[in-house]
Amino acid sequence: MKKIVLLLLSLTLYTASVQAAMVPPPAEKKTTATKAAKKSQRLAKLQQKHAKLSAKKHLTAKEQHRLRILNQKIIKGQKGTQKMMAGDSWIVAVLLSFFLGGLGIDRFYLGYIVLGIIKLLTIGGLGIWALIDFILILVRALKPKGGDYAD
Repeated sequence: MKKIVLLLLSLTLYTASVQAAMVPPPAEKKTTATKAAKKSQRLAKLQQKHAKLSAKKHLTAKEQHRLRILNQKIIKGQKGTQKMMAGDSWIVAVLLSFFLGGLGIDRFYLGYIVLGIIKLLTIGGLGIWALIDFILILVRALKPKGGDYAD
């Protein structure tokens, strides 16, 4: 009986090790820096198109419309890139959560405005929600709405 149990146990361990060897490694997570770099590349392409189109002396109505759209995209892209590069500081979020978490200031800082208002009105869920948020921010489980912390 012991031999059968040992045989089954070793067979189970063998199949688990084979399955683990067959699992591909996890894909590399995109960081805020790589996202910002890609956004900057797209912005540079838009600026090149804009420069090429605005170099013409006489533009048709269609080209003028396209130029206006490119202007809007460039402005929107510049704002988005600046926001991604700025990021939110983890240490600031931890300090805000510790000292002002009951008022929801940490949620406002991380970009969760509606939850910040609710947390403010409930006084941090009578302290329970504030404590949970503090722990979540401390272990970096609660991230800014736009992505990840800058530091």
